[in-house]
Parts: sequence; structure tokens; C-alpha cells
Amino acid sequence: MVATVSMKATMYKKKPSNAGVIPPPDMAHPPLNRKIHSPLPTRGPPMGASKPKAL
Repeated sequence: MVATVSMKATMYKKKPSNAGVIPPPDMAHPPLNRKIHSPLPTRGPPMGASKPKAL
């Protein structure tokens, strides 16, 4: 599950070059980060389903 997050982070990091694609992803990123830091995977988006499976 860490590898997936790392890959996503890399994609987002590469996207910043566009600057125009950062706003939307940024808003969708907070929830993901909160889920990763929070012990409540049920309150996460579709990725939340992947997390429980990995656990």
C-alpha cells in the first residue's frame, strides 16, 4: 500500500509542472493523507477499499 501512495505522490509531483492540474488533485489528496494518518480506513474514498485489503 505504501508503494501505491509513493507512485501516486510521484505522479502528483510530476503534475505540478502543469500547475493547472494541481488544484483538483490537491483537494482529493487531503482525504487520502488524512486516511493514511488516521486509523479509520472506513472514512476513506475508493482507495479506502484497497487499504483494508492490503491490511
